[in-house]
Amino acid sequence: MKINYEFINGEKTEIAVEENIGTWILDSRRVEENLARKERYHCYSSDAAREGEAYAVPDTPESLILRKYENKRLISALGELTEVQKRRFIKFAEGISIREIARQEGTNFKSVYDSIEQARKK
Repeated sequence: MKINYEFINGEKTEIAVEENIGTWILDSRRVEENLARKERYHCYSSDAAREGEAYAVPDTPESLILRKYENKRLISALGELTEVQKRRFIKFAEGISIREIARQEGTNFKSVYDSIEQARKK
């Protein structure tokens, strides 16, 4: 089987490979192209996000006051939680999944889930 390869400088070449290797290369190219197409369709690239920073509105006095109020509210709410709920809720808020928290603590998924839900309600 012959595989066409294009170098970054535009030079093209044809490489002879075994059938199973050629099939694997073509399949991996197809998967990579599909994933790239999905990403372009569903997501913004990190380059586009960085370009948007130039147009971002800096913090306004109102947003600073609202953030300060929200922080005070969260701190007072955390004071009402048990130590276990507080620890789990903070981990969850940092982006750690419930399954990972349960694995780290060596406990059941359901008990961690229930604990986080009770913290949310409080």
